[in-house]
Amino acid sequence: MFKKCLLASLFSLFLFLVVSQQVFASGFQLKTIGSINVTGSTWTEWWYSAANPTFTGTALEGATVTIDIDGTSQTTTATSGNWTFTPSTATAGSHSVTISSGGSSVTFTLNIGDVPTNVGSPTQSGMPVAGIVDQSLLLLLLGGAVFILGIGLIAPEKNN
Repeated sequence: MFKKCLLASLFSLFLFLVVSQQVFASGFQLKTIGSINVTGSTWTEWWYSAANPTFTGTALEGATVTIDIDGTSQTTTATSGNWTFTPSTATAGSHSVTISSGGSSVTFTLNIGDVPTNVGSPTQSGMPVAGIVDQSLLLLLLGGAVFILGIGLIAPEKNN
């Protein structure tokens, strides 16, 4: 009985470690571009009127966040789960931006200068908020299934 319980526990730990790396890696998120709240937005083009807007977001504690602007990469580190980066090369014009950490990335074109009249501002009601609820639910269900499997391995021996 002890061997089966030990095997079920080791299997549960293995599954938790494998699944949790994928689940928690998705904690990376871009939250602001300058004063624009972009949380949950997946737009591929942004306009900002001032040069060198500060990018902020979240990532795993101690994670390296790589910011690539027009092919030039720089890094910052997430402290207490938050990161901030102010570029020096995002001046007037269009810039290709990719921000990445832990296997997740955000890519967009950042236009610095006057905002065209036909471009609106994002509204919170129109944008879904990104999160890791689905992955957490998956991890919880997987843990429950492994627990039930462990009980099923142990219970038949009790009847003998």
